Amino acid sequence: MKAHKTFPLAASVLALALAGCSLTTPVKTPGDLSTPAWRDEVATTDAAIDPEWWRAFGRDELTGLIAAALAENTDMQQALARIEQARARLRIAGASLYPAVGAGGSIGRDWSEPFGDDSSGRSSARGSLSVSYEIDLWGANAASRDSARLRALGSEYDRAALALVIASDVAQIYAEVLSLNDRLEISRNRLANVREILDLVEIRFREGAVSGLELAQQRGELASLEATIANLERQRTAAVNELAVLTGRAPQGFPAPAGSLNDLALPAPVIHPPALLLTRRPDLASAEAALRAAHADIAVARAAFFPSLTIGGDLSVAANPISAAATTAAGIVGSLSAPIFEGGRLSGNLALSKAARDELVARYRGAVLQSFREVEDAMAGLRSAEARNLAYEEATKQAQIAYDISRERFEVGSIDFLTLLDAQRSLLQAQENLIVARQDRLAAIIQLYKAMGGGWTADAAADMAAAGS
Repeated sequence: MKAHKTFPLAASVLALALAGCSLTTPVKTPGDLSTPAWRDEVATTDAAIDPEWWRAFGRDELTGLIAAALAENTDMQQALARIEQARARLRIAGASLYPAVGAGGSIGRDWSEPFGDDSSGRSSARGSLSVSYEIDLWGANAASRDSARLRALGSEYDRAALALVIASDVAQIYAEVLSLNDRLEISRNRLANVREILDLVEIRFREGAVSGLELAQQRGELASLEATIANLERQRTAAVNELAVLTGRAPQGFPAPAGSLNDLALPAPVIHPPALLLTRRPDLASAEAALRAAHADIAVARAAFFPSLTIGGDLSVAANPISAAATTAAGIVGSLSAPIFEGGRLSGNLALSKAARDELVARYRGAVLQSFREVEDAMAGLRSAEARNLAYEEATKQAQIAYDISRERFEVGSIDFLTLLDAQRSLLQAQENLIVARQDRLAAIIQLYKAMGGGWTADAAADMAAAGS
């Protein structure tokens, strides 16, 4: 066997000495964004939220709808596909850290005479094996792999954030449907009551006890209430259709949830302190992963300014049947290349990577501030809804008493019709306000779960931190 060695030993020693050098710089963070406490004094804890936090509402129907949405929602399926794409890019980026091996072969036959009966020929065969490896002198290949790994991790965080949004949306719309069920029931009961009064007014009108004005007003009240019911039914149908699409099903034939808002339990959400919130939201973890990936991209752009070293080797075997001998040849070669003039391309790539990093720093800071705002808004909404709920409970109670008294007095003729009409309108409005306040209270609880990151925990936080070190 004959070997042709063209790569000096000193160069290989130098390559091994330089391997592992890295141009990665420490991750630039937006600084301390944590605050000591929320605006209002609230009890906080570091306890984790149940991953299936929606079970706290005590409705198996809601649990089943959210499970269906997380499995069948088309946005979730797209997110899963994006995760697979990111994992594939990670495999592609990681391939540069390993040698590339190839093989080839050929077989042929040569003729020394023209084709015919007396022609003679010679057969030959050749096989080859080649290996090449780019030594990662400046850590560019490792940085490319880290960038791809962080983006793959970010895609998983994005899916977790999307799952939280979808679960919250399903819970919100489910509560909306139940609220519309309640409002429809109240309006239909009130419609029956308005019709009873209309019958009484018509009798009084025929007897001359009331004028045509009172009769027209009650008929108008009846028509207005019928229009309200038609609008509530439209809203309910639209909400049910939206719920169907969220769960990955067609609206046709989708069963509308039954029941009342009163069937839902009102849990007390777990409230984390602001500092802990930064580790409990998947969207913040995604933003941080993107920021760390951008730092890895800067290392790749810096490495492009320096020489690259590639080592290659090949082994070939040729056989000739006439000589009955095989010839073997092997060779090792190293190539070194360095950029001299690129017309500003390399410096432009580096500037682009740095600008992208700075953009992601601002994005991360904005995401943190937005998360604080969402928690404060949800807590304020919950306090307001609870106060309004108490007030409307009392208002509804008093409006019912006023209406009952007004109807009794109207039936015996001691008050005019306008007083009764005002009482029945006030009662209907108070009942609707109470339902809306209950729905707002549920919505605020759901928003607070969402703002706190639901039950998500950063299982891969340690890997993400290690990637930036």
